[in-house]
Amino acid sequence: MGEIADAMINGEFDYETGEYLGPAVGYPRKARYIQGNPSSGVNNWLRKRGYAKKADQIVILRAFAKTKMDEKMAIQIDRYSICSIIQANWKEFVHWHNNVFFKSANQ
Repeated sequence: MGEIADAMINGEFDYETGEYLGPAVGYPRKARYIQGNPSSGVNNWLRKRGYAKKADQIVILRAFAKTKMDEKMAIQIDRYSICSIIQANWKEFVHWHNNVFFKSANQ
């Protein structure tokens, strides 16, 4: 089975929306409290990595948005839309965060 499918079965991702929920719990689960809100899964993921302040989160979200669109549009787009883009490109976002953003922020 694929890595994402295993993560859904283990409860790391919402089994309906695919949103990141947190560490695996051993069974499939659904985030009832965040139904239909793609920003919640992204925000949870960022919080677990030490970005508790919304200002810190928006810096990361906008920086990733700039990789997907021109800079002017990335500044004007709302948080919800950026999170929708991230959800659609989850693996790419995680790779970008770990290998591009995180490394450049810690230099």
